[in-house]
Amino acid sequence: MLTRLTRNFLAVALVVAFAASSALAASHMRPATRRAAHHATHGRRVRRRTRHRRRAVVHRSAALASATPLLGQTALEAQNDSLPSGEAEAFRLQADATGTVGAGHLYINSGNLATVVTMGLYSASDGRPGSLLSTGSAPASSAGTWTTVPLEKTELVSGTTYWLAILGTGGWLRYRDRWHGPCPSQTDAQVRLSGLPASWTTGVVYSSCPVSAYVTAAAASETEPAGSSSSEPTSSPESSPPPESSPPAAPTNTVAPAISGTAEEGKTLSASTGTWSGSPTSYAYQWEDCNTSGASCSAISGATASTHALTSSDVGHTIRVVVKATNAGGTGEASSAQTATVVAEPVAAPTNTVAPAVSGTAEEGKTLSASTGTWTGSPTSYAYQWEDCDVLGEACLSIAGASTGSTYVLSAGDVGDTVRVVVKATNAGGTGEASSAQTATVVAEPVAAPTNTVAPAVSGSAEEGKTLSASTGTWTGSPTSYAYQW
Repeated sequence: MLTRLTRNFLAVALVVAFAASSALAASHMRPATRRAAHHATHGRRVRRRTRHRRRAVVHRSAALASATPLLGQTALEAQNDSLPSGEAEAFRLQADATGTVGAGHLYINSGNLATVVTMGLYSASDGRPGSLLSTGSAPASSAGTWTTVPLEKTELVSGTTYWLAILGTGGWLRYRDRWHGPCPSQTDAQVRLSGLPASWTTGVVYSSCPVSAYVTAAAASETEPAGSSSSEPTSSPESSPPPESSPPAAPTNTVAPAISGTAEEGKTLSASTGTWSGSPTSYAYQWEDCNTSGASCSAISGATASTHALTSSDVGHTIRVVVKATNAGGTGEASSAQTATVVAEPVAAPTNTVAPAVSGTAEEGKTLSASTGTWTGSPTSYAYQWEDCDVLGEACLSIAGASTGSTYVLSAGDVGDTVRVVVKATNAGGTGEASSAQTATVVAEPVAAPTNTVAPAVSGSAEEGKTLSASTGTWTGSPTSYAYQW
Protein backbone atom coordinates (compact mmCIF):
# COMPACT_ATOMS: atom_id res chain seq x y z
CA MET A 1 0.00 0.00 0.00
CA LEU A 2 2.71 2.41 0.92
CA THR A 3 4.65 1.45 -2.14
CA ARG A 4 1.66 2.13 -4.44
CA LEU A 5 1.10 5.56 -2.86
CA THR A 6 4.77 6.39 -3.33
CA ARG A 7 4.66 5.47 -7.01
CA ASN A 8 1.52 7.57 -7.55
CA PHE A 9 3.14 10.57 -5.90
CA LEU A 10 6.19 10.28 -8.06
CA ALA A 11 4.07 10.05 -11.19
CA VAL A 12 2.16 13.20 -10.31
CA ALA A 13 5.40 15.05 -9.59
CA LEU A 14 6.83 14.02 -12.95
CA VAL A 15 3.72 15.25 -14.76
CA VAL A 16 3.83 18.61 -12.99
CA ALA A 17 7.54 19.00 -13.73
CA PHE A 18 7.05 18.18 -17.44
CA ALA A 19 4.22 20.68 -17.75
CA ALA A 20 6.29 23.41 -16.13
CA SER A 21 9.26 22.76 -18.38
CA SER A 22 7.02 22.80 -21.46
CA ALA A 23 5.49 26.13 -20.43
CA LEU A 24 8.96 27.59 -19.84
CA ALA A 25 10.14 26.37 -23.22
CA ALA A 26 7.10 27.87 -24.87
CA SER A 27 7.71 31.21 -23.16
CA HIS A 28 11.29 31.27 -24.54
CA MET A 29 10.24 30.35 -28.07
CA ARG A 30 7.77 33.25 -28.68
CA PRO A 31 10.30 36.11 -28.72
CA ALA A 32 12.50 34.15 -31.15
CA THR A 33 9.54 33.54 -33.42
CA ARG A 34 8.64 37.25 -33.37
CA ARG A 35 12.24 38.25 -34.24
CA ALA A 36 12.27 35.78 -37.14
CA ALA A 37 8.97 37.14 -38.44
CA HIS A 38 10.28 40.75 -38.15
CA HIS A 39 13.38 39.92 -40.10
CA ALA A 40 11.32 38.17 -42.74
CA THR A 41 8.99 41.18 -43.05
CA HIS A 42 11.94 43.62 -43.26
CA GLY A 43 13.53 41.41 -45.90
CA ARG A 44 10.41 41.56 -48.04
CA ARG A 45 10.32 45.39 -47.70
CA VAL A 46 13.92 45.66 -48.75
CA ARG A 47 13.39 43.40 -51.74
CA ARG A 48 10.26 45.32 -52.79
CA ARG A 49 12.18 48.63 -52.57
CA THR A 50 15.06 47.16 -54.52
CA ARG A 51 12.78 45.91 -57.27
CA HIS A 52 11.07 49.29 -57.39
CA ARG A 53 14.45 51.00 -57.70
CA ARG A 54 15.41 48.70 -60.57
CA ARG A 55 12.21 49.56 -62.37
CA ALA A 56 12.88 53.28 -61.86
CA VAL A 57 16.45 53.02 -63.22
CA VAL A 58 15.40 50.96 -66.22
CA HIS A 59 12.67 53.49 -66.92
CA ARG A 60 15.09 56.38 -66.87
CA SER A 61 17.51 54.57 -69.17
CA ALA A 62 14.72 53.82 -71.59
CA ALA A 63 13.60 57.43 -71.50
CA LEU A 64 17.08 58.64 -72.46
CA ALA A 65 17.46 56.06 -75.22
CA SER A 66 14.05 56.84 -76.68
CA ALA A 67 14.56 60.62 -76.76
CA THR A 68 14.49 61.70 -80.43
CA PRO A 69 17.18 64.27 -81.36
CA LEU A 70 16.05 67.38 -83.13
CA LEU A 71 19.24 67.20 -85.18
CA GLY A 72 22.31 64.94 -85.39
CA GLN A 73 22.76 61.32 -84.34
CA THR A 74 23.38 59.22 -81.26
CA ALA A 75 25.36 56.57 -83.17
CA LEU A 76 29.11 56.25 -82.62
CA GLU A 77 31.03 56.73 -85.87
CA ALA A 78 34.18 54.71 -86.58
CA GLN A 79 36.70 57.49 -87.21
CA ASN A 80 38.60 58.99 -84.29
CA ASP A 81 39.07 62.69 -85.01
CA SER A 82 40.51 65.66 -83.13
CA LEU A 83 40.80 69.44 -83.07
CA PRO A 84 43.57 71.56 -81.54
CA SER A 85 42.56 73.78 -78.65
CA GLY A 86 40.87 76.94 -79.88
CA GLU A 87 39.93 75.62 -83.34
CA ALA A 88 36.31 75.06 -84.37
CA GLU A 89 34.74 72.68 -86.89
CA ALA A 90 31.15 72.70 -88.20
CA PHE A 91 29.13 69.84 -89.71
CA ARG A 92 26.27 70.34 -92.17
CA LEU A 93 23.17 68.48 -90.91
CA GLN A 94 19.42 68.52 -91.54
CA ALA A 95 16.93 68.88 -88.70
CA ASP A 96 14.90 65.71 -88.12
CA ALA A 97 12.18 67.39 -86.07
CA THR A 98 10.79 70.81 -85.24
CA GLY A 99 11.35 72.11 -81.73
CA THR A 100 13.12 74.50 -79.39
CA VAL A 101 16.79 73.74 -78.79
CA GLY A 102 17.66 72.79 -75.23
CA ALA A 103 21.06 71.07 -75.22
CA GLY A 104 23.79 69.67 -77.41
CA HIS A 105 25.52 66.35 -76.78
CA LEU A 106 29.02 65.39 -77.99
CA TYR A 107 30.67 61.98 -77.60
CA ILE A 108 34.12 62.38 -75.99
CA ASN A 109 36.67 59.95 -77.39
CA SER A 110 39.67 58.38 -75.69
CA GLY A 111 42.74 60.59 -75.34
CA ASN A 112 40.70 63.78 -74.95
CA LEU A 113 42.63 66.66 -73.39
CA ALA A 114 40.09 69.47 -73.80
CA THR A 115 38.68 70.69 -70.48
CA VAL A 116 35.77 72.72 -71.88
CA VAL A 117 33.45 71.82 -74.77
CA THR A 118 31.59 74.51 -76.69
CA MET A 119 28.79 73.65 -79.11
CA GLY A 120 26.66 75.84 -81.33
CA LEU A 121 24.23 76.00 -84.23
CA TYR A 122 24.62 78.13 -87.35
CA SER A 123 22.20 78.82 -90.14
CA ALA A 124 23.19 77.62 -93.62
CA SER A 125 24.32 80.29 -96.10
CA ASP A 126 25.69 79.55 -99.60
CA GLY A 127 26.99 76.14 -98.59
CA ARG A 128 28.73 77.30 -95.42
CA PRO A 129 27.80 78.34 -91.87
CA GLY A 130 25.89 81.60 -91.76
CA SER A 131 24.77 83.41 -88.59
CA LEU A 132 25.27 81.94 -85.11
CA LEU A 133 21.84 80.91 -83.77
CA SER A 134 22.73 79.30 -80.44
CA THR A 135 25.79 78.40 -78.39
CA GLY A 136 26.83 77.15 -74.98
CA SER A 137 29.76 75.62 -73.07
CA ALA A 138 30.23 72.90 -70.44
CA PRO A 139 33.12 71.04 -68.79
CA ALA A 140 34.23 68.04 -70.85
CA SER A 141 33.10 64.70 -69.43
CA SER A 142 35.35 61.66 -69.22
CA ALA A 143 36.32 59.61 -72.30
CA GLY A 144 33.67 57.20 -73.53
CA THR A 145 30.78 59.42 -72.39
CA TRP A 146 28.56 62.12 -73.88
CA THR A 147 29.14 65.70 -72.73
CA THR A 148 25.87 67.61 -72.44
CA VAL A 149 26.11 71.32 -73.27
CA PRO A 150 23.16 73.62 -72.44
CA LEU A 151 22.35 75.74 -75.49
CA GLU A 152 20.59 79.05 -75.91
CA LYS A 153 16.97 78.65 -76.95
CA THR A 154 16.32 78.77 -80.68
CA GLU A 155 13.74 77.12 -82.90
CA LEU A 156 14.72 74.38 -85.36
CA VAL A 157 12.47 73.49 -88.29
CA SER A 158 12.30 69.92 -89.56
CA GLY A 159 13.95 69.43 -92.97
CA THR A 160 15.96 72.67 -92.70
CA THR A 161 19.75 72.57 -93.05
CA TYR A 162 21.91 73.82 -90.16
CA TRP A 163 25.60 73.63 -89.21
CA LEU A 164 26.43 72.00 -85.85
CA ALA A 165 29.75 73.41 -84.57
CA ILE A 166 32.11 72.10 -81.88
CA LEU A 167 35.11 73.70 -80.16
CA GLY A 168 37.44 72.47 -77.41
CA THR A 169 39.66 74.56 -75.15
CA GLY A 170 42.35 73.59 -72.70
CA GLY A 171 43.78 70.84 -74.94
CA TRP A 172 43.06 68.68 -77.96
CA LEU A 173 39.37 67.80 -78.34
CA ARG A 174 38.92 64.17 -79.42
CA TYR A 175 35.60 62.98 -80.86
CA ARG A 176 34.15 60.65 -83.47
CA ASP A 177 32.99 61.29 -87.05
CA ARG A 178 32.73 59.48 -90.38
CA TRP A 179 35.54 59.53 -92.95
CA HIS A 180 34.17 60.32 -96.44
CA GLY A 181 30.64 60.66 -95.10
CA PRO A 182 27.56 61.95 -96.93
CA CYS A 183 27.86 65.54 -95.69
CA PRO A 184 30.68 68.11 -95.59
CA SER A 185 32.43 69.68 -92.63
CA GLN A 186 34.73 72.68 -92.44
CA THR A 187 37.00 74.36 -89.95
CA ASP A 188 36.94 78.04 -89.12
CA ALA A 189 40.07 79.83 -90.33
CA GLN A 190 40.39 81.65 -87.00
CA VAL A 191 42.54 80.04 -84.31
CA ARG A 192 42.92 80.39 -80.53
CA LEU A 193 39.16 80.87 -80.16
CA SER A 194 37.64 80.90 -76.68
CA GLY A 195 34.10 80.66 -78.04
CA LEU A 196 32.33 80.18 -81.35
CA PRO A 197 32.58 83.24 -83.63
CA ALA A 198 29.46 85.15 -84.59
CA SER A 199 30.67 85.14 -88.20
CA TRP A 200 32.22 81.98 -89.66
CA THR A 201 35.35 82.20 -91.85
CA THR A 202 35.81 79.05 -93.92
CA GLY A 203 39.13 77.31 -93.35
CA VAL A 204 39.66 73.71 -94.52
CA VAL A 205 36.77 71.77 -96.07
CA TYR A 206 36.53 68.03 -95.34
CA SER A 207 34.11 65.16 -95.97
CA SER A 208 34.36 63.91 -92.35
CA CYS A 209 30.65 64.00 -91.52
CA PRO A 210 28.39 63.26 -89.69
CA VAL A 211 29.84 63.73 -86.21
CA SER A 212 28.79 61.70 -83.17
CA ALA A 213 26.80 64.59 -81.72
CA TYR A 214 23.17 65.62 -81.54
CA VAL A 215 20.78 68.30 -80.27
CA THR A 216 17.75 67.67 -78.05
CA ALA A 217 14.77 69.80 -77.20
CA ALA A 218 15.50 69.66 -73.43
CA ALA A 219 18.26 68.37 -71.23
CA ALA A 220 17.62 64.84 -69.95
CA SER A 221 16.62 64.75 -66.27
CA GLU A 222 16.18 62.04 -63.63
CA THR A 223 13.53 62.05 -60.84
CA GLU A 224 13.25 59.83 -57.75
CA PRO A 225 10.10 57.60 -57.61
CA ALA A 226 7.49 58.58 -55.00
CA GLY A 227 8.07 57.13 -51.53
CA SER A 228 11.73 56.21 -52.11
CA SER A 229 14.36 57.10 -49.56
CA SER A 230 17.43 59.10 -50.56
CA SER A 231 19.46 56.84 -48.28
CA GLU A 232 18.62 53.79 -50.40
CA PRO A 233 20.97 52.72 -53.22
CA THR A 234 20.06 54.44 -56.49
CA SER A 235 20.87 51.41 -58.57
CA SER A 236 21.80 47.81 -58.34
CA PRO A 237 24.49 45.93 -60.21
CA GLU A 238 21.83 44.34 -62.38
CA SER A 239 20.43 47.75 -63.49
CA SER A 240 23.76 49.52 -64.22
CA PRO A 241 24.76 49.40 -67.89
CA PRO A 242 28.07 47.63 -68.43
CA PRO A 243 30.98 50.05 -68.83
CA GLU A 244 31.86 50.70 -72.45
CA SER A 245 35.31 49.45 -73.38
CA SER A 246 37.48 52.25 -74.70
CA PRO A 247 38.71 51.76 -78.27
CA PRO A 248 42.47 51.66 -78.82
CA ALA A 249 44.07 55.07 -79.03
CA ALA A 250 44.23 56.52 -82.52
CA PRO A 251 47.68 57.54 -83.80
CA THR A 252 49.00 60.80 -82.38
CA ASN A 253 51.47 62.96 -84.29
CA THR A 254 54.73 63.76 -82.53
CA VAL A 255 56.75 65.23 -85.44
CA ALA A 256 54.77 67.09 -88.11
CA PRO A 257 54.84 66.01 -91.77
CA ALA A 258 57.29 67.95 -93.96
CA ILE A 259 57.30 69.03 -97.62
CA SER A 260 60.38 68.91 -99.83
CA GLY A 261 60.83 70.33 -103.34
CA THR A 262 60.83 73.69 -105.09
CA ALA A 263 57.71 75.89 -104.96
CA GLU A 264 57.63 76.53 -108.69
CA GLU A 265 55.05 75.74 -111.34
CA GLY A 266 55.88 72.45 -113.03
CA LYS A 267 57.98 71.17 -110.11
CA THR A 268 56.95 68.22 -107.91
CA LEU A 269 56.60 68.43 -104.12
CA SER A 270 56.98 65.38 -101.87
CA ALA A 271 55.51 64.83 -98.38
CA SER A 272 56.92 62.85 -95.47
CA THR A 273 54.47 61.19 -93.09
CA GLY A 274 55.98 62.75 -89.99
CA THR A 275 56.32 60.70 -86.79
CA TRP A 276 53.34 59.08 -85.03
CA SER A 277 52.57 57.08 -81.93
CA GLY A 278 50.24 54.09 -82.17
CA SER A 279 52.05 52.28 -85.02
CA PRO A 280 49.89 53.49 -87.95
CA THR A 281 49.12 50.86 -90.57
CA SER A 282 48.26 53.28 -93.37
CA TYR A 283 48.54 56.94 -94.33
CA ALA A 284 46.35 59.22 -96.46
CA TYR A 285 47.36 62.58 -97.95
CA GLN A 286 45.47 65.73 -98.91
CA TRP A 287 47.35 68.64 -100.49
CA GLU A 288 45.93 72.11 -99.89
CA ASP A 289 46.32 75.61 -101.37
CA CYS A 290 46.67 78.30 -98.68
CA ASN A 291 47.14 82.05 -98.65
CA THR A 292 50.60 83.56 -98.17
CA SER A 293 50.18 83.34 -94.38
CA GLY A 294 49.40 79.61 -94.52
CA ALA A 295 45.71 80.17 -93.62
CA SER A 296 42.38 79.84 -95.49
CA CYS A 297 43.52 76.50 -96.90
CA SER A 298 41.34 74.53 -99.32
CA ALA A 299 41.78 70.99 -100.58
CA ILE A 300 43.25 70.59 -104.07
CA SER A 301 40.97 68.29 -106.05
CA GLY A 302 42.57 64.94 -106.79
CA ALA A 303 45.78 65.74 -104.89
CA THR A 304 45.75 62.75 -102.53
CA ALA A 305 49.14 61.10 -103.16
CA SER A 306 52.41 61.62 -101.29
CA THR A 307 53.61 63.83 -104.18
CA HIS A 308 52.01 66.80 -105.95
CA ALA A 309 53.02 68.36 -109.28
CA LEU A 310 52.49 72.12 -109.05
CA THR A 311 50.22 73.67 -111.70
CA SER A 312 49.34 77.19 -112.79
CA SER A 313 46.39 77.19 -110.35
CA ASP A 314 48.86 76.84 -107.45
CA VAL A 315 50.82 79.95 -108.48
CA GLY A 316 50.49 82.71 -105.87
CA HIS A 317 49.53 80.27 -103.09
CA THR A 318 51.49 78.48 -100.43
CA ILE A 319 51.02 74.71 -100.19
CA ARG A 320 50.60 72.41 -97.21
CA VAL A 321 49.77 68.72 -96.85
CA VAL A 322 47.42 67.09 -94.32
CA VAL A 323 48.48 63.55 -93.41
CA LYS A 324 45.99 61.13 -91.82
CA ALA A 325 47.48 58.13 -90.00
CA THR A 326 45.26 55.12 -89.27
CA ASN A 327 45.50 52.09 -87.03
CA ALA A 328 42.95 49.72 -85.49
CA GLY A 329 41.98 52.42 -82.98
CA GLY A 330 41.08 55.05 -85.56
CA THR A 331 42.62 57.95 -87.44
CA GLY A 332 44.69 60.95 -86.40
CA GLU A 333 45.75 63.83 -88.60
CA ALA A 334 48.48 66.47 -88.73
CA SER A 335 49.40 69.28 -91.11
CA SER A 336 52.79 70.31 -92.45
CA ALA A 337 54.09 73.87 -92.45
CA GLN A 338 53.28 75.76 -95.64
CA THR A 339 55.79 76.12 -98.46
CA ALA A 340 57.09 79.38 -99.90
CA THR A 341 54.70 81.09 -102.31
CA VAL A 342 54.53 79.16 -105.57
CA VAL A 343 56.01 81.11 -108.51
CA ALA A 344 55.23 80.75 -112.20
CA GLU A 345 57.40 78.50 -114.31
CA PRO A 346 60.26 80.55 -115.87
CA VAL A 347 59.87 81.17 -119.62
CA ALA A 348 62.27 78.93 -121.55
CA ALA A 349 64.71 80.52 -123.98
CA PRO A 350 63.80 80.01 -127.66
CA THR A 351 64.81 76.71 -129.25
CA ASN A 352 65.38 76.35 -132.99
CA THR A 353 63.31 73.72 -134.78
CA VAL A 354 64.04 74.70 -138.45
CA ALA A 355 67.47 76.16 -139.23
CA PRO A 356 67.90 79.60 -140.82
CA ALA A 357 68.57 79.62 -144.57
CA VAL A 358 70.70 81.84 -146.87
CA SER A 359 69.43 82.85 -150.32
CA GLY A 360 71.26 84.70 -153.13
CA THR A 361 74.26 84.15 -155.47
CA ALA A 362 77.69 83.46 -154.00
CA GLU A 363 79.47 86.01 -156.14
CA GLU A 364 81.41 89.08 -155.27
CA GLY A 365 79.17 92.09 -155.35
CA LYS A 366 75.96 90.10 -154.94
CA THR A 367 73.64 90.38 -151.90
CA LEU A 368 72.77 87.41 -149.67
CA SER A 369 69.57 87.27 -147.52
CA ALA A 370 68.90 85.23 -144.36
CA SER A 371 65.62 83.78 -143.01
CA THR A 372 65.19 83.47 -139.22
CA GLY A 373 64.23 79.80 -139.28
CA THR A 374 61.56 78.46 -136.92
CA TRP A 375 61.71 78.73 -133.09
CA THR A 376 59.81 77.75 -129.95
CA GLY A 377 59.26 80.22 -127.12
CA SER A 378 57.82 83.05 -129.26
CA PRO A 379 61.01 85.09 -129.78
CA THR A 380 60.58 88.83 -129.53
CA SER A 381 63.74 89.77 -131.47
CA TYR A 382 66.42 88.35 -133.77
CA ALA A 383 70.10 89.19 -134.33
CA TYR A 384 72.35 88.11 -137.23
CA GLN A 385 76.06 87.47 -137.63
CA TRP A 386 77.50 86.66 -141.06
CA GLU A 387 80.59 84.44 -141.15
CA ASP A 388 83.29 83.39 -143.65
CA CYS A 389 84.02 79.64 -143.58
CA ASP A 390 86.28 77.24 -145.47
CA VAL A 391 84.97 75.20 -148.37
CA LEU A 392 83.73 72.55 -145.92
CA GLY A 393 81.72 75.08 -143.92
CA GLU A 394 84.15 74.87 -141.01
CA ALA A 395 86.70 77.18 -139.34
CA CYS A 396 84.14 80.00 -139.53
CA LEU A 397 85.04 83.56 -138.54
CA SER A 398 82.73 86.50 -138.00
CA ILE A 399 82.80 89.09 -140.77
CA ALA A 400 83.53 92.48 -139.24
CA GLY A 401 80.58 94.82 -139.50
CA ALA A 402 78.26 92.11 -140.79
CA SER A 403 76.18 91.75 -137.61
CA THR A 404 73.29 94.13 -137.96
CA GLY A 405 71.03 92.90 -140.68
CA SER A 406 69.45 89.97 -142.38
CA THR A 407 71.25 90.84 -145.68
CA TYR A 408 74.95 90.96 -146.64
CA VAL A 409 76.77 92.22 -149.77
CA LEU A 410 79.65 89.94 -150.72
CA SER A 411 83.00 91.64 -151.07
CA ALA A 412 86.40 90.72 -152.49
CA GLY A 413 87.39 89.48 -149.01
CA ASP A 414 84.75 86.74 -149.26
CA VAL A 415 86.03 85.39 -152.58
CA GLY A 416 87.25 81.83 -152.13
CA ASP A 417 85.30 81.30 -148.88
CA THR A 418 81.85 79.93 -148.14
CA VAL A 419 79.46 82.10 -146.12
CA ARG A 420 76.91 81.26 -143.44
CA VAL A 421 74.69 83.24 -141.04
CA VAL A 422 74.18 82.73 -137.29
CA VAL A 423 70.72 83.82 -136.06
CA LYS A 424 70.08 84.60 -132.37
CA ALA A 425 66.44 84.51 -131.14
CA THR A 426 65.54 86.20 -127.82
CA ASN A 427 62.54 86.23 -125.43
CA ALA A 428 62.04 86.90 -121.70
CA GLY A 429 63.56 83.53 -120.88
CA GLY A 430 66.84 84.16 -122.70
CA THR A 431 68.50 83.72 -126.10
CA GLY A 432 68.94 80.73 -128.39
CA GLU A 433 71.02 80.55 -131.55
CA ALA A 434 71.22 78.48 -134.74
CA SER A 435 73.39 78.51 -137.86
CA SER A 436 72.46 78.19 -141.51
CA ALA A 437 74.17 75.85 -143.94
CA GLN A 438 77.12 77.39 -145.79
CA THR A 439 76.81 78.84 -149.29
CA ALA A 440 78.75 77.73 -152.33
CA THR A 441 82.29 79.11 -152.62
CA VAL A 442 82.18 82.84 -153.39
CA VAL A 443 83.58 83.66 -156.81
CA ALA A 444 85.06 86.94 -157.98
CA GLU A 445 82.88 89.37 -159.78
CA PRO A 446 83.18 88.85 -163.57
CA VAL A 447 85.25 91.69 -165.34
CA ALA A 448 83.22 93.72 -167.87
CA ALA A 449 84.74 94.47 -171.37
CA PRO A 450 86.01 98.01 -171.75
CA THR A 451 83.47 100.48 -172.88
CA ASN A 452 84.50 103.60 -174.78
CA THR A 453 83.46 106.81 -173.25
CA VAL A 454 85.61 109.23 -175.34
CA ALA A 455 86.32 108.23 -178.95
CA PRO A 456 89.86 107.81 -180.20
CA ALA A 457 91.22 110.81 -182.14
CA VAL A 458 93.53 111.08 -185.18
CA SER A 459 96.11 113.80 -185.36
CA GLY A 460 98.45 114.81 -188.18
CA SER A 461 98.21 116.24 -191.76
CA ALA A 462 96.17 114.38 -194.20
CA GLU A 463 98.87 114.60 -196.90
CA GLU A 464 100.69 111.93 -198.70
CA GLY A 465 103.84 111.19 -196.99
CA LYS A 466 102.65 112.57 -193.73
CA THR A 467 102.12 110.41 -190.59
CA LEU A 468 98.89 110.27 -188.71
CA SER A 469 98.71 109.35 -184.96
CA ALA A 470 95.77 107.87 -183.07
CA SER A 471 94.85 108.34 -179.41
CA THR A 472 93.16 105.46 -177.54
CA GLY A 473 90.29 107.49 -176.37
CA THR A 474 88.77 106.94 -172.93
CA TRP A 475 87.44 103.57 -171.75
CA THR A 476 85.80 101.94 -168.73
CA GLY A 477 86.97 98.58 -167.46
CA SER A 478 90.63 99.51 -167.17
CA PRO A 479 91.81 98.12 -170.49
CA THR A 480 95.07 96.28 -170.29
CA SER A 481 95.93 96.54 -173.96
CA TYR A 482 94.85 98.32 -177.09
CA ALA A 483 94.82 97.29 -180.68
CA TYR A 484 94.48 99.58 -183.69
CA GLN A 485 93.09 99.15 -187.12
CA TRP A 486 93.50 102.05 -189.60
